[in-house]
Amino acid sequence: MANVGTHTVTWNGAIAGAGSVTITIAATVNAGTQGTRISNQGNVFFDADGNGSNESTGVTDDPSVAGVADATAFLVDELIVPTLSDAALALLALMLLRGALLAHAVRGVHRQPEIAAVTGGVRHCGAELPRNFWAAQSVRQPRGHR
Repeated sequence: MANVGTHTVTWNGAIAGAGSVTITIAATVNAGTQGTRISNQGNVFFDADGNGSNESTGVTDDPSVAGVADATAFLVDELIVPTLSDAALALLALMLLRGALLAHAVRGVHRQPEIAAVTGGVRHCGAELPRNFWAAQSVRQPRGHR
């Protein structure tokens, strides 16, 4: 159970001997915090003598770090924007150039088509085109339409 006002998360339940519980907390990290180390460590209250009262305490542990009482921590990185390799960038440039050349060729033979969005696809001078129609494809106007 999360309590936003006190910035706490609580869980109460039984854990089998040698068992574990993972508590996942979804949080928003504020902008401008790059390079900041964020850590969290929980308090554990448990019944060590089996009398039904949680009289003993401990702390949570980050299992990815050696030791038994390490806080879970991470470093806030800068936003990573995916990039293309040189080969993929060259391929993208060629594809864009091809599309521009095809669009220029289509405009030289036919007048610029009027395209309007409709349910189920795109209409071109009365002809229904599929949803996956690419604007760079060659389209011939139906006879009688100008």
